Amino acid sequence: MLKYFTCENGRCEDKNYTDAALLLLRVVLGMIFIYHGYQKLFNGGAEDLTVFLESSNFIFPVFFGWLVSAIQFFGGIAVILGIFTRPFSALLAIIMIVAFWLAKRGIPEGDLVISLFAIATALTLTGSGKYALWKSNCCK
Repeated sequence: MLKYFTCENGRCEDKNYTDAALLLLRVVLGMIFIYHGYQKLFNGGAEDLTVFLESSNFIFPVFFGWLVSAIQFFGGIAVILGIFTRPFSALLAIIMIVAFWLAKRGIPEGDLVISLFAIATALTLTGSGKYALWKSNCCK
């Protein structure tokens, strides 16, 4: 059992748990963003986001309100499926940076935003792992 917690020379040859962990991160991140994107796209949340962006003097609030909503919903689906995981995770991380900057400054208000940013950034750096529908050959 202990062999799974130790590595020789800083390298771990057994990637089974790494790929399972990446899948878990993808599913959790995707589910959260699908939920929030769905609320915005289909339950009037995009209009609420647009009003908030407008009150924050954000540029092109209508465009970005709908764009963020679509990225959250469709990006969440893509991340779960492992399709274009890196680009969608990067977009979701950027959304979390802006959310923290505009609305959730500090702790404890921004702790969920920081956590989602960290997960999205980790997936941007690592990719989807082997349990994905589409794997990029760019970064093995």
